Amino acid sequence: MNKKLIVMVGSFITLLAACGANSSPTNFSSNRSSATTQTAEATTESTTTVSKPSDKELYRDVLDYFETIREKGMQLLTSPLELAPVIQESMNKNPNEFYIDFRDLNEDGINELLLARKGKSDDPQYYMHAVYYLEDGITPKLAVQGFTGSGGARQGFNVYPEGKLSEVGFSSGTGNGSIFVYQLTKDSKRELIAKKEFERLEFELEDVGLNQNDIIDYQDFNWQPLFN
Repeated sequence: MNKKLIVMVGSFITLLAACGANSSPTNFSSNRSSATTQTAEATTESTTTVSKPSDKELYRDVLDYFETIREKGMQLLTSPLELAPVIQESMNKNPNEFYIDFRDLNEDGINELLLARKGKSDDPQYYMHAVYYLEDGITPKLAVQGFTGSGGARQGFNVYPEGKLSEVGFSSGTGNGSIFVYQLTKDSKRELIAKKEFERLEFELEDVGLNQNDIIDYQDFNWQPLFN
């Protein structure tokens, strides 16, 4: 069966400190001093607890990168945060059309950053443009992206359960291209687990270990405006 699959694709910990003081009419000041010392020690220990960074803090480099594109236009493609020029141009010209969502695609306890563009009023669908992940839980990197190029190149992707991502790129003139399947692992890595070249957009998802019925519908994700 032919597939023509081009779908654009803190919490704070409550601090508890308890202290007690034994008072005595014959040695009040001494006991009060002792209680005060115990309280200070307990408070010091409790306040060393560090709250978990928010998603926006974890992906601050990416969000600042988007902000620079909005303000200054296309940037040099020299970092792992890079986006296709056509996406950068759209973000600069139509910033209010871009939305983001933070979602744990691979169920490792760390959210990925999803970037989408919303269609016009007569097409209120979301089209995912990119997925970013944190390599080793720290460094943000581009996992996949989808775009429509001006020179006939097309690229799209889909998301699947358990952190699988399929990325398809092809020429609109010939329909020839490749499909790549990536796995976002539990230890914050991106692994290429399958690849297949095709002609005239003729390929089977089953050939790369995927099933079309497993594609996740992202229209109901918690999309929020990228720029407020």
